[in-house]
Amino acid sequence: LVSIGLLEVKDGQFRNGAEAAAFLDASKPTYRGGDHALLRELWGADLLTAESLRQNRPAALHDFSEAGPEAAVAFSRMLAPGGVIFGRHLAREMDLSAIGSVIDIGGG
Repeated sequence: LVSIGLLEVKDGQFRNGAEAAAFLDASKPTYRGGDHALLRELWGADLLTAESLRQNRPAALHDFSEAGPEAAVAFSRMLAPGGVIFGRHLAREMDLSAIGSVIDIGGG
């Protein structure tokens, strides 16, 4: 990992390299680790498609009405990195100076 720059060695100790510090530190707004959890969730559901067809009902249930606040926080953390990146790109492409606030009604 040192050879590709994800880690650095300083005073005999490992620490995150620049990319890892930017994208793999959950305390930073550029964190992308949630992408992996989201993809695991989505691919897990996709892999149950055949079972859903056989049983004529969804095999992967995403029922947030019964989930607690922890599940909502976890799911939001999975979605947030992609949304932040998209928002930054959108802000660079559009003049939003006259806009006071924006809401994502679709949630995606």
